[in-house]
Amino acid sequence: MQRRRSLRLALACSVAAALAGLAAPAIAGSKNKKCPEPQVFAPNVISRPGNNWESRITLSPDRSVALWGVGNFFAGEPLVILMSQATKKGWSEPVVASFSGTYDDVDTIFAPDGKTVYFSSKRPVNAGDPPRADFDLWRVSVTRNGFGTPVHLAGPSTAADELYPSIDRNGTLYFGSNRDNEQWDVWRSTRQANGTFSAASKLSTAVNTDDYWEFNPEISPNGKTLLFVSLLRPEGYGWGDIYKTNLRQGAFTPAANLGPCVNSNADDYHPTMLWDEGELIYLRNFIEDPDWYPDFFIIPVDLDD
Repeated sequence: MQRRRSLRLALACSVAAALAGLAAPAIAGSKNKKCPEPQVFAPNVISRPGNNWESRITLSPDRSVALWGVGNFFAGEPLVILMSQATKKGWSEPVVASFSGTYDDVDTIFAPDGKTVYFSSKRPVNAGDPPRADFDLWRVSVTRNGFGTPVHLAGPSTAADELYPSIDRNGTLYFGSNRDNEQWDVWRSTRQANGTFSAASKLSTAVNTDDYWEFNPEISPNGKTLLFVSLLRPEGYGWGDIYKTNLRQGAFTPAANLGPCVNSNADDYHPTMLWDEGELIYLRNFIEDPDWYPDFFIIPVDLDD
């Protein structure tokens, strides 16, 4: 969702079908290994041709449900969350998720236990108020019949934008925010004993920099590996590149570019890691090509050091 210069802004059978034919995994940071070719994920159903502007996808832990965003922010289109269910024939025709469609909603993520979805929204905190000018963090329970009522996360939300939440099993919530002088950085908040979330703190310089933007955090369920996107770093391959850092002895290691098997001379962003499968879904956008619109790509990735 986030951009420099402007804001930018889901049954295992279907996943297996999407992965069919993929080559050996890309080695993170490798410059010598032969790279597998990224494949369009769920073409014509989730990744659709034309000006759909798909954004951040999440799959339920059992891989039976997909949630993702659509809408061209730059053209002033409404931003909505779509849902598709896995069937024996593939992904079902998308529908608008029951909790979305009224306000601008983006960046859904299933919690590791699949019981909650976190997302960002401009919906008002108080019923009857106008939509917010900024994106705040929200959560919604997953029920037998769909979804519950969204709940605002007051602790980490501010008058700035909070986007792209990601949460580990311990309840540590990561997200991107421009609250620090319009500089996009990765922040985190901790779930408290009463279920609320604390005020957020900014990650260290192992992740965040003074000169470049960092956002789109994707934390592993065990909280030990963090993927994120940074723009236009000197060692990068294109506009946006995906990076990795590991949590060791309570601190993140200096971030490393995932390398040319993942990153390209285009804009690569919105990482969604299928941690059990070792597969990365992400968006690629050739900004200079007026006939190209973002699509989801999937590639096997080995994140082991």
